[in-house]
Amino acid sequence: MENGNIIRYIRKSRNLSLADLSDDTISVSFISKFERGNSDISSQKLYDLLNKLSVSYQEFLSMKDKSEDNCQRQFLKELKSAVRGASVIELDTLIKSEEKKYKTNYITRHAHNISICKLHIERIEQKEYSRKIVDSLWNYLINIDVWFDYDVSLFNNVFFCFSVEQVSLLVKGAQKRLETELHIFRNTNELLLLLLNLIIFFIENEGYKQAKKFIVKVESLLDKPEQIYEKNKLNFLKGILLIAEGERSAGIEKANQVLKVLKVLELQDIHDSHQKYLERFLKKTI
Repeated sequence: MENGNIIRYIRKSRNLSLADLSDDTISVSFISKFERGNSDISSQKLYDLLNKLSVSYQEFLSMKDKSEDNCQRQFLKELKSAVRGASVIELDTLIKSEEKKYKTNYITRHAHNISICKLHIERIEQKEYSRKIVDSLWNYLINIDVWFDYDVSLFNNVFFCFSVEQVSLLVKGAQKRLETELHIFRNTNELLLLLLNLIIFFIENEGYKQAKKFIVKVESLLDKPEQIYEKNKLNFLKGILLIAEGERSAGIEKANQVLKVLKVLELQDIHDSHQKYLERFLKKTI
């Protein structure tokens, strides 16, 4: 939700008209254009509108942050659906939506979202990743001083485009901050998802030592009874790691145990995707 939309939302919740907010310094026409996103506004005029609405600037920023969080969650939900279905059409639609938002506010997040979608399209079409996009994301991530929820989510959605050396370097640079500042993460599930995906990444690239380190890290975060999916995912990956290291029978047995649990829990889609992954991995490691 943009600034103008937030002002309109507050105004309507107060049952106020455009005329109620207007005065000699700000016209009905201007407020209307601002609410529709067709006009910029000075800081002073924004403060004046907020005063008339009896809303503090901090409250306004809080609403804006909440709105942006919801917007990003919706994007990630639609991205997940598009990637799972390998739908280039859905990814193109997301790109157009994010481009429109970026042209309105020039927020970096929207530029990153566009890059994520383009990389996934290249991945689906098995094309070489755009060097310009990869370099831009690399420069952003490698220069992060403190990793927050957003940065973890971004890394989780683009690390596949980096080389093993780049991922290792990013992980090495971020690991201490991820450990010492874990308390700042509001979305621990996003961090867990990243770590689980990194385990897969390093197993597939024969970085077994690194994969084992992340397994230990994930185990330390699985302290809630409701983390059923994450616990089973980790056990499944332990089975995959055993297969990769040559303990084929033990690995297959461990992975199949997880598949049985997923079946009992009636998580059919997750069961099927894990079963297909196991079959592909077994063929690849014959």
